[in-house]
Amino acid sequence: CYAYGRIYKKGDELIRHIDRDSCETSCSLHLGGDPWKIFLDPTGKSRVPIDMKPGDMLIYCGSSIEHWRKPFKGKVHAQAFVHYNDQDGPFGRKHLYDGRPMLGVPKFKYWQEMD
Repeated sequence: CYAYGRIYKKGDELIRHIDRDSCETSCSLHLGGDPWKIFLDPTGKSRVPIDMKPGDMLIYCGSSIEHWRKPFKGKVHAQAFVHYNDQDGPFGRKHLYDGRPMLGVPKFKYWQEMD
């Protein structure tokens, strides 16, 4: 569906949440920087801490498993995110390219104004 990168700084936090439908399968890749645990709750009653090293990728069901991070105490942390949907599933065609007409084009509709 889509991908993006993000650089976090001291004090940033990821509140406990589940992702939107276009994140049926989420992949978080630790690109580098200081360590920062991510927590998953696959049962609704647990808290599973995950430590990742640069180059590690976590693959999880982003739209159904709650996940979060506590406030970041390090200096910098870089992540890349890739989100997929089963093309034959309920959201496969609905969220193709996250609503963009093609890959590499922003989601907003500036291309219609350029016609």
